[in-house]
Amino acid sequence: MTNSNKKYTSQLQLIKKHIKDLSFENPQSISLVNIDKSTENINLDFSVISKPFDKDHIEVTLKIKCNCSHENKILFCLELDYSGFFKKLNNVNINDDTITKEAVEHLFPSAKSIIHDISQNGGFVTISLNKLELNILKFQLCKLLLPLPRVDGNIGLKFQV
Repeated sequence: MTNSNKKYTSQLQLIKKHIKDLSFENPQSISLVNIDKSTENINLDFSVISKPFDKDHIEVTLKIKCNCSHENKILFCLELDYSGFFKKLNNVNINDDTITKEAVEHLFPSAKSIIHDISQNGGFVTISLNKLELNILKFQLCKLLLPLPRVDGNIGLKFQV
């Protein structure tokens, strides 16, 4: 018999989070000022890359790419690499899924705020990821992952919304 009231203990401690890379490109700034915003097409692409630092530490980067277009013309591209530096707790071996889920839980709230603010001030459509629930994002990461090849010990995961 299992105890369903057992409390989950985090396996990672966030030490620091920061913007690793941020890009906003607006190539059609003048020519498409008066477009109907309801006809814009927004594509989101998420990926998570984790890179071991040493035995007890890991860097995890949440990469978010937002492309907005109208009638096959790019309105803007927003790319954010938001990283966290984590300490593994309790000297345990943590599997890749747990690292990904816990790191995203720490990084996503700040990343979605950055995406919102940059797109809002970019002059076209505001991208709000508030409707993209963290639990749905974690489910997507667990169930619909497209594993990326390991490069120099890095772990990569990718999915599209």
